[in-house]
Amino acid sequence: MSPALISSPSVLPEQRLLFPGKHSWGQFKVLEALVRAEYPGVRLFYLDGCIELMTISPEHELLKSILEALLVSFFCQQQINAVPMGSATLQSEAQSSSAEPDLSYRFDGEMGLPELAIEIALSSGGTEKLARYQKVGISEVWFWQNERLELYHLEAGEYQTIVQSQCLPNLDLELLADCLKLKNLLAAMQAFQSR
Repeated sequence: MSPALISSPSVLPEQRLLFPGKHSWGQFKVLEALVRAEYPGVRLFYLDGCIELMTISPEHELLKSILEALLVSFFCQQQINAVPMGSATLQSEAQSSSAEPDLSYRFDGEMGLPELAIEIALSSGGTEKLARYQKVGISEVWFWQNERLELYHLEAGEYQTIVQSQCLPNLDLELLADCLKLKNLLAAMQAFQSR
């Protein structure tokens, strides 16, 4: 076979698909089980009858990994007893909502509902996902999109934009964002730890 006819694997960008129509919680759970069994790199979300499917890109995973490493470094420096909960699925049939953050944490040393959820939103605006987190009761949500961090804190049942984390008030968010923009783990860690 000619080398010109051999194609190398391609890297797909992050993609989102919204299933048409409204679906029951039961339909969502069946579809979720099927998709998770056959396609481990695909995520499913549910909100008020709408089902969204999303694929994850290598850039998404790179940014998530860098952010996680930077936060772990900060937790160690500040001696914060954070419980990493990763992308644990957060679901509430009663609230008709399902969310799966890229990273999530508790700060009391205990397992339970995360206090902070973080989303890497590359394919489109992530803030429409706030309704999912509101329904499951996450107190603070961060979005990395358009090369910057956007922070929201739940107050009186509604998310309000904030400029400094309530969960991590001593974290230099500008430095964190600058390090993420490097898109290189070693360079980001060196820059973060040098300040």
